[in-house]
Amino acid sequence: MPKGTQAPLKHRFLALVGQGFEDVELTPYTSLAGWTRLFPNLPEIQVVITGFHEVIRSRHGLRVLRELDLETAAQHEWDAVIIPGGWPDEGYEELYQEPVLSIIRRTHAQGGVIATSCTGIFAVGEAGLLKGRRATTYVSPNGCCSLCANNAERLAEYGALVCQEPLIADERILSDIGPAIGLRGALALLEVFIGEASVARLRAELLLDGTPMRGKGLGAID
Repeated sequence: MPKGTQAPLKHRFLALVGQGFEDVELTPYTSLAGWTRLFPNLPEIQVVITGFHEVIRSRHGLRVLRELDLETAAQHEWDAVIIPGGWPDEGYEELYQEPVLSIIRRTHAQGGVIATSCTGIFAVGEAGLLKGRRATTYVSPNGCCSLCANNAERLAEYGALVCQEPLIADERILSDIGPAIGLRGALALLEVFIGEASVARLRAELLLDGTPMRGKGLGAID
């Protein structure tokens, strides 16, 4: 690099991914991080995947490779921690233990952002960071997901102020209700690091704003 040239800024996000995770609550973060590389002068966003297994399987069959083991991840500093939700009957609750909880506490204490979807917020509760803070989670609208029937009550047990809004931000802790909001949650996290104007450019490039939907039965994307 030429003398006097400043290295481009890089933000490092750690994705804590549990067995039985929900696919669409992880992929928006990894995809949007890649899209930011298309824009000159934007900071580089790196998403690093970690978990208890070398190969982490989602509820619906997607498999992702762990890039860093948890013990090593715990020794690094992260600008943000991402926690996609998952299904307890698939082993997802493995995230509610050490060293995951220490990573969450340390990142938040050092000024980092914690971004969660669906049941991912429970790991933040287990880490003791929800008392008196606003948060949301997934609740099945029709009761068809019996595993999620008591999610709101569980969130309240952590001392959280349970909200009905789809996306909540409170003191650098982001939570959203789950699958339908995953993309919005990822955009909200990016906005913290690249700014509102850059996120607007990204939304336009992704055709999220002002795109005519000519097919029958197609509603608004966002």
